[in-house]
Parts: sequence; structure tokens; C-alpha cells
Amino acid sequence: MTAPIHPEIYDRIALCLESDGFCIVEDFLATNIISQLRNELLQQWGIGGFRSAAIGKGEKRTINASIRNDEIKWLDVRTMTAAQSYYYQSMENLRLLLNRQLFLGLVDFETHLALYEEGSFYKKHLDQFQDTSLREITVILYLNNTWTEEDGGELLIYQEMDDDKVFKKIIPLGGKLVVFLSSEFPHEVLSANRQRISITGWFRKRD
Repeated sequence: MTAPIHPEIYDRIALCLESDGFCIVEDFLATNIISQLRNELLQQWGIGGFRSAAIGKGEKRTINASIRNDEIKWLDVRTMTAAQSYYYQSMENLRLLLNRQLFLGLVDFETHLALYEEGSFYKKHLDQFQDTSLREITVILYLNNTWTEEDGGELLIYQEMDDDKVFKKIIPLGGKLVVFLSSEFPHEVLSANRQRISITGWFRKRD
């Protein structure tokens, strides 16, 4: 499909996580892979394969459009396309390296396709649930073909839940990979002025 991702990229992610807890990689995947992932996502969207995203877990799981109103489709490794499997394998390679270099004890990777329609958003939150800390590292791969500040939908990263000072402001341009510690960085997605798409996932540790 395309050449394997260079090991130096994985090393750089590990070094950034160790020093800053946060990393951005431009053009993480080749453009043909991003195009395939984008087309597959939009195809699934077109046939009604997405559902409203929820907040919380288990009995606390609920849909609250005042907090988030994006739509998602969870991926299953048994039914992934070739492009999805290529991305999943790149995450498996990253998981093994992070365990080897940072001793994180990551055991798996869960991921879903995400689509924000015009006007959709996700208020400030942490990716770890209140009653469990299985999610260790958040990974977001953007699939948008083009994007400018006028399109909105930026990812805002904060260092504290009760502090509105923005640590990072990220334009969701296709091919960009964002990696950060799930328990350390509150974040939000601003209202998008056009359709916004990505693959969002989490490296998890053992229960």
C-alpha cells in the first residue's frame, strides 16, 4: 500500500511524550492513505453507519448534545479495510515502542471514526472516565482534505480544567497526528463551519 512509517517518527513521539506529554506530527501518513481513509469514512457516513456520540461509561453513559454533538463509528479490527488496517498497524508499532521505551504497560488500542457536521462541537473534557483510568494516551489523526482558521473546528488543548488559558490550538488538517496523555490535557473541539472528520483512538492499560 505504501512504505512503512520511518522508525524515527515513533522515536520522536516517544521523546515528546516523555518530555512534554504531548506531540504533533505533520503528514504522519502518506496522502494516498489519508485519501482512502477519508473516502471510506464519508462512504460509511453516507449509508448511515454513524451514530450520535455519547459521554460517560456504563450506567452513566448518555447522549448530551449540549456537551458534544459529533457522530462516530467504532472500528473493529476483524472488519477493517486495508487502509484502516494499515493505520491500526502503525498504532500497534507505536504501542510496542512506547512500552519498550517508556514502560507504559499499554495493552490495546481502541479507535473510532469521528464526524462533526457544520455547527458541531465538543466542550472541554478529559478523555479518562471518572471511575476508570484505562485510557492512557489519546491519538487523533485528521482526514480533512483542506482546512483554514475560517473553517473553525480547532482542537484546543488546556493544561488545567479550571483554567481557560489555551496551551495549544490545532487546525485539523488532513494527515496531522496529535498524541497526548489522556489524563493530563483537557481539550475541546470548537464549533466547525464545515464538515470535520478524523480517526480518534486511545491506547489503554490493563484493568
